[in-house]
Amino acid sequence: MRAVVIGVALVACGSPASAPTTTSSPLPDAGQIVAATLATYRGLTSYEDRGVIATSRGQRIAFHTQIVKPAMRFDVGDLAMYSTGDRVMVESKHAPGRVDELPDLARVLSASASLSHGASLLAPSLVTLGDSHVLVATMRVAGTDAIAGHPCWQLASDAVSVWIDRDSHLIRRAAFAVTGSTTRDVIDYEPRIGTLTAVTPIATAGKTVVENGPPSWIGIRFDGSTTRALDVLATGPAERAGMKPGDEIVSIDGTAMTKSSDVTDRVRHAPRTKSLQLHVKRGTTFVDIAVTPERMPQLDQLASSVLLGKPAPDFAVSTIPAGGTARLADYSAGVVVLDFWATWCKPCEMMIPHLHALQTKYGGKLGILAISSETRDEIVEYTTAHALRYPVAQDADGKVSGAYLAQVLPTTIVVARGVVRFVGTGVGDEIDLDAAIARAIASP
Repeated sequence: MRAVVIGVALVACGSPASAPTTTSSPLPDAGQIVAATLATYRGLTSYEDRGVIATSRGQRIAFHTQIVKPAMRFDVGDLAMYSTGDRVMVESKHAPGRVDELPDLARVLSASASLSHGASLLAPSLVTLGDSHVLVATMRVAGTDAIAGHPCWQLASDAVSVWIDRDSHLIRRAAFAVTGSTTRDVIDYEPRIGTLTAVTPIATAGKTVVENGPPSWIGIRFDGSTTRALDVLATGPAERAGMKPGDEIVSIDGTAMTKSSDVTDRVRHAPRTKSLQLHVKRGTTFVDIAVTPERMPQLDQLASSVLLGKPAPDFAVSTIPAGGTARLADYSAGVVVLDFWATWCKPCEMMIPHLHALQTKYGGKLGILAISSETRDEIVEYTTAHALRYPVAQDADGKVSGAYLAQVLPTTIVVARGVVRFVGTGVGDEIDLDAAIARAIASP
């Protein structure tokens, strides 16, 4: 699911050297402006904008958004994306004659491969998902400004400034700070509502459509190397067929399985119309189990169904750069946010200001632990450059990430007194995250 530096001063966008104008009347509360803006976008059924991304490297990238719910089309640079609500078609000019079909609009919107593209996806995220990681109640009102003749409130956080039309509550401009620089990516919007009657689909005639839907699965989590089942996920196909944690898969349909990747490769491509015959070693005996693969659930739903309300998997990870050890037991009496992230993950980076705000708000009542499976040098370089103020740890073998089913980054877990109370994947869950934390801290 990617770089932004926090704490960089953002210059107002009226012109490169201008500062936001201010009024003598008291400025409104940022939370009220954010709430009104979110409500406005959620209520739209038809929306269109054309805009330009002015990147810190001097590029100017045009984009075009078309939404007539539930259909959406978004064109930016060389990329086109079309969705009817439950399926997404993506076309790139770098792969002519090919269209990729994906199952999850939220994942596409939250895991854009480029910061600039992700920034321009702000409005589509607000209209289609009703939320955004960019607009949060903890922003401050930095003043007022006029964008293309429209009076706007300027809201700011550590890494982002957003200009919101005071009359329509539509976004007119957004600015995102850029790693290692005092410059920023600036996105201008020309929003229009109620004028669009249809969305232009992506043409597939004469093209190869590649389905990238979810693979088959049987609901087993392995220890990372052998075919021994570390966990058999509740209500999954294997659990219903009688598989148990500790069972070791010896063969599938007569083909020997020697490592966990043998099993996952065999299962993920298996048809969902017939059973797989598993020969299983259980302790000192052998059993035969027939398991019918099913469509793998969306990973966020899977993680929630497996973890939510259950005892949090125990862990011990090495802290960076101190070299100590962080354990789940360290937080057994309180509330902790586990943030699974990576240095290359832009949505992960966009979560940093929000995690800092939570740390400031709750102080010692809330623990935050960021966990990455990357090398120590990569983690140290990144956390130093971005001045992270909360503890960071290395999950060198990926076992902790696996235990928490953190297959989408970022994955955010709230654990209260040893029990998982919230599971969030990607970006856009900040409101639910905040509510879960508030409930967990308020509960005895």
